[in-house]
Amino acid sequence: MFNESYKEIFEKRGKEYDLAMCKFPNARDEEFFNIINIADLKDNQSLLDIPSGGCYLKRYIPGSVNYLPIETTETFANFCRKNNNIEPIVVENIHNLPFKNESIDRIISLAGIHHLTDKDKEKFYIESFRILKKGGIFALADVFEGTPSGRFLNEFVDKYNPMGHKGIFLNKKTTNTLENIGFRINFSEVKNYYWKFKTQTEMIEFIKLLFGIFKADNNSLLEGLNKYLGFIENQGQILLNWQLFFIKAIK
Repeated sequence: MFNESYKEIFEKRGKEYDLAMCKFPNARDEEFFNIINIADLKDNQSLLDIPSGGCYLKRYIPGSVNYLPIETTETFANFCRKNNNIEPIVVENIHNLPFKNESIDRIISLAGIHHLTDKDKEKFYIESFRILKKGGIFALADVFEGTPSGRFLNEFVDKYNPMGHKGIFLNKKTTNTLENIGFRINFSEVKNYYWKFKTQTEMIEFIKLLFGIFKADNNSLLEGLNKYLGFIENQGQILLNWQLFFIKAIK
């Protein structure tokens, strides 16, 4: 394992990740729509996006919602400012947040906490419970252990990313942990969907940049995508299979 935190990882390779997201802004539309749907946003609510990366969620959020991005990396914080003219809240870690008890309506955490240990994940869940209002929603989505996306990350990306990749993924115990903290689980499911591209060339470039796959040539990457995930061409689009574990937890 690379023995580096989310903060350390993306201070080093956040630039390439942001380039992928900005160059192909619609590739992960379905993923963002899935988490937005679970969050059940209402007018004038406060929403924390943790960790926010370069504030990629913002373009999917209704303007009536008070969007509050939370980051631990200056690299991503700078991209929030550059891409969206948003000033994020930069914290040392995401389990110590500068908000009062029961002051936040919604929390979204999308595909960022698999870089945390299970202990730190639990601390984050406890902190989320503390700051959510009664009836507030914690919408969580991340890789589930044993799924094709998990194997792709911890086998293929681990081999061909110079920093490696050993994600600590969500599992069957995740919902139990949330319930023990006090959340009521309204929804929990591994959802399969597509990342979408116009061409195979676009797909290869996006995946290479997003995951820092710089030790594999394009043919090897294409073979890896086909082996671990699978993709199809349909109506002029390249559709890459992906899946995350989506949870709607209510305080």
